[in-house]
Amino acid sequence: MENNDIDYLPIELNKFLNLPFGFSLLVKGLAGTGKTSLALAILRQAIKTNNIPIYISTRIMPNLIKLQYPWIKKYLEDIRLIDASNVDLMMPTQSTIQSIKNRLKFQNTPDFFIKIFEFTENIENCTIVIDSWDAVIETIKANEPKKDEKIEPILTELVRQHNFKLVFILEKYESSFIDYLVDGVINLNNIRYNNRKIRTIEIQKIRGIENTQPEYLFTLHNAQFRFFPRFNFDFPEILIKPESIPDPDKNVVSTGMRDFDNISDGGLQKGSWNLIEIAHGIGEEFFSIIIPVIVNHLRLNRGLVAILPESISPTIFNQYLEGFVGGERLKKCVSAINIGLQENILMNEKERTPPEDFFKKINEKVSYYNEKFGFPVLIFLGLGSLQHIYNENDLIRSIAKEIALSRAGNNIAIVLTQEHQNIINSLSHMVSTHWKLDLINKALVLFGIQPETEIYSIISNPSKGYIYTKLIPIV
Repeated sequence: MENNDIDYLPIELNKFLNLPFGFSLLVKGLAGTGKTSLALAILRQAIKTNNIPIYISTRIMPNLIKLQYPWIKKYLEDIRLIDASNVDLMMPTQSTIQSIKNRLKFQNTPDFFIKIFEFTENIENCTIVIDSWDAVIETIKANEPKKDEKIEPILTELVRQHNFKLVFILEKYESSFIDYLVDGVINLNNIRYNNRKIRTIEIQKIRGIENTQPEYLFTLHNAQFRFFPRFNFDFPEILIKPESIPDPDKNVVSTGMRDFDNISDGGLQKGSWNLIEIAHGIGEEFFSIIIPVIVNHLRLNRGLVAILPESISPTIFNQYLEGFVGGERLKKCVSAINIGLQENILMNEKERTPPEDFFKKINEKVSYYNEKFGFPVLIFLGLGSLQHIYNENDLIRSIAKEIALSRAGNNIAIVLTQEHQNIINSLSHMVSTHWKLDLINKALVLFGIQPETEIYSIISNPSKGYIYTKLIPIV
């Protein structure tokens, strides 16, 4: 289902499409990169800005568009679909006889220009997409093999004279004569990232608009083109207490995010340790994943023991949670500890207790909450603070023992650590799940290493009054 609040196109492209004068845009990409999806998204935007959308297709018949892109059905009365491979010209008000008369196949250059003029001469504002330009040129050349005249300059001049917008779809990346004529050039790419497929839109050239971010991540989820802007973790201005999500079954606890539950076999397994590896450059953005888990857990009246990352004090941590769960519940259910890097540096090596002693104290708090609230207690462990205190091998051995205890006791642990740490390789073989939070073209993404998943873009909507996090697959 379409959400009208979503900006499906990059900001720069939206501004470009809203320019008050005619322009030409070239969209390039190999087969399967999303060119037709982008073309239809551009036409949808044209409707929103009171432009008449015209779609000239050499590749896909109008009836197939409805099947392959179901969301477009609500716009079909507004979009003029033209099958340039000799199928009916479809317009909302024309009769079947008129449709047959307007069967269209571009045999030569004059035919093509005549049709363009016919479509635009009585229209004040229109956006025309030609999908694909390669096929139009090949057809014209096949019928006029001796003609060497290039028609692109005439078309781009026609655009400026008649003040309409023209989008060429091209199935190749190589620069050609048309690249220099058009006002904008966009490349669509399918690339591999951590052995997973991602899609990027590259704004190579865009006249009259400041290009603040040349490349974005996008998806074709639900057959719709949707880009992902820079992720910002915005806290809601007015806080509400969200409805809790109950356990899917007796062995699984919800993450508080239905999308995350769907990709993790229902949520967090009781007795599991779950590692979240955080890429460099990610700050408080990780809260978009962590807060929903903790809030849902607390709203189910369960205990939480948190060994916080070094940069987060217990006071700040409680402030993040209080509006969603209430102050009384925080006092009853939460024990938050920040060991503190400064104390670690000042502490004499001989004064440091072994990690087993530290975890013994943690387990005492966990046992207290087990007795008071039952199972499971959630253990939130910022591993960085412990890595500054303890020898890595000692820490790994202690964590291995804790993992064994958790499996026997049905408690759940979430462990946060920065990427490229030596300890990750050891932990990855011991934990139940291993996830990676990363940034791709400034978009925040999540993917599973164990279990192995595709890449998901993280969307957070503060307007709901709580940390509402969705995961959109990059497909």
